Amino acid sequence: MSEVYHDSWLVYKNIYESTRKKFLKKPNYSQALAEYNSLSARFRDEECHIYAAFCHVQIAAIHEILSDWSQQYTHLLKAARLFVKAEELDAELCTAVSSDCVNVMQDCFNKATKLIFEKNGVWLAGLHQTELGNCLYKLGHARLALKYLSRGVRLLEVEHFSRLAALAKLAECQVELGLYTDAIGSIDELWATHMKCAPNPSFGYGKDLLKDCEISCVLLLIRNRGYMMVSIFIIFLIIIVILKASETSPRHRLLLSMYSECNGEQQNKRSPILSADEFPLKDSALSRDQFIHFFDFIVAIQKGDTKKAKTFFVKMKPYLNDMCCKIATELICITRNNGCV
Repeated sequence: MSEVYHDSWLVYKNIYESTRKKFLKKPNYSQALAEYNSLSARFRDEECHIYAAFCHVQIAAIHEILSDWSQQYTHLLKAARLFVKAEELDAELCTAVSSDCVNVMQDCFNKATKLIFEKNGVWLAGLHQTELGNCLYKLGHARLALKYLSRGVRLLEVEHFSRLAALAKLAECQVELGLYTDAIGSIDELWATHMKCAPNPSFGYGKDLLKDCEISCVLLLIRNRGYMMVSIFIIFLIIIVILKASETSPRHRLLLSMYSECNGEQQNKRSPILSADEFPLKDSALSRDQFIHFFDFIVAIQKGDTKKAKTFFVKMKPYLNDMCCKIATELICITRNNGCV
């Protein structure tokens, strides 16, 4: 015999009606919870993630009535992540994305964050805000994501590694929105946090982190300041102005001076065979090959030489993260269009 079909949405409505208070009749919450969980599993099997999410929203509401904050918190997170899955599936299938779904997703994450924060779960609260910001960013809501990523960074001051990851994602979001000055600040904070907390900053994961910080900071400084040259004379004038600018931090001045053509001329005067101690400069976190490729790219951008910039970009692309690739590509496009930022 074939299985009798039950309209899942009608089942949902019946369960919901059973939990409403009626005259002289107490709702059977235990039965409703079991039915909601069963229905949620059915919706997930059918890849109806948004309906499964609403089941967990109702489960969380019942646990709130029962004063069970732990289960309420758990199911709010389940609902939020199912809403994310629904949005991702809509984006993948190029179907219309419901703004209401995005709003309910934010509401679930924020309620879960509030619950765990009130129980002194500051680290978890920060993780949830960062997770929400990251999800919104991936779904194309960078402006919305910004406030949650910023909030996550503040809450994650209690844990070093989570804070580093949150700062990196915040900087990426700021670059996407064209907030280059803010992105520089986030990268500087990322670098300073790592240097302060890590016993050996250049060991293990720190080596790649410092490399990413150096490359992204130089690219952002050039992108933000219009540090693009069309002649050797202008190059020297701009370098002098930048080095004397009071608002430029000592670290920024050092980074810009490392990748100025003055160092390129010194390089040409040296022996053709350079040891690792001579090149790159001792203050750089890059390897010899990485430094040479990045240095040549920056000089090509400064001179407005699009062809060379593209060549060196291809060479250095394997060790660039997504954010650095985006900024470098923007610099090449600007150079091609008008020769200056």
